[in-house]
Amino acid sequence: MRVRVNSIKSQWDNRVVPLETTWEVFREFILQGHEQVATEDRSAVKLFNSAEYKSVESLEGVAGALVYDDDPDEVYTRRLKANVLTVTMLVLDYDGGMSLEEAHERFKAYEYVGYTSFRHLKEKGVEKFRLVFPLATPIPAASTFTDCDDLVEGSVWYELTD
Repeated sequence: MRVRVNSIKSQWDNRVVPLETTWEVFREFILQGHEQVATEDRSAVKLFNSAEYKSVESLEGVAGALVYDDDPDEVYTRRLKANVLTVTMLVLDYDGGMSLEEAHERFKAYEYVGYTSFRHLKEKGVEKFRLVFPLATPIPAASTFTDCDDLVEGSVWYELTD
């Protein structure tokens, strides 16, 4: 199954740097483990999203749709909701309300990968983690969820911001 992953250097990085890969390769990458960040600096954390964006070529001449980077001399699609074509994986973000053990039990019938997030267990007993589910068919950007409880009770749906 093919998935789209975009590497994001920080929450302020608005360049789309796409990598098309397979779910199996992405899953193994996540399962390799990650280092616990010993700093409160969130910029040290690697980020990703699973959106497929419009191409640079299709956005030529559209005001504000592209990012110009002098080093190296590159042009990127800007990470904006208006530039999203599809989403290839569903990412559920839990900040308490469900434990890792409860999540494992609840979703055991589904294919997914999970990992703890930046502030996992920073507050006593509060487990913070993400679960990533591959989608058999990408969700078109025009599709929206009106109520996150329609997805899974206690989950949060983050919309891409402009």
